[in-house]
Amino acid sequence: MSPTINLNRKSLALLIAIVCSGSAQGEEYYFDPALLQGATYGQNIARFNERQTPSGDYLADVYVNGTLVTASTNIRFNAVKEGQQTEPCLPLSVMKAAQIKSLPATDAATECRPLREWVPHAGWQFDSATLRLLLTIPMTELTHKPRGYISPSEWDSGALALFFTP
Repeated sequence: MSPTINLNRKSLALLIAIVCSGSAQGEEYYFDPALLQGATYGQNIARFNERQTPSGDYLADVYVNGTLVTASTNIRFNAVKEGQQTEPCLPLSVMKAAQIKSLPATDAATECRPLREWVPHAGWQFDSATLRLLLTIPMTELTHKPRGYISPSEWDSGALALFFTP
């Protein structure tokens, strides 16, 4: 066989693979209510088909741009307006741990705010399976610290020790 025929077969196989790959996509997830019977019979369980986190408190790990900031932090999800998607309400302690450059002044009563009030151009995603809150914050909004930096508020005074040499 000549090399040109072999090359044409390879390019034809590649072209067929590209054309067929567009139709290979998964179906949207659907929770079948017929799977549950008994105590839930007759109840509306359509909310399980939505991609929305129910309102409430979650013990979640908070990641900023892929880096773990705080572990097992109590994050409250609230609906901003009735009927809208819930949003995480982030306390000041989480925003300080995320090292946001300019934090607005807050008092104790309004310490918990939605992310867009802390940082206007930030985004979030909540993974309810692993209980991870993934925050995406522009680098211009973060303070730059060297790798391995530990805040002075987390420093320990250490242990008293005495070295004695005769």
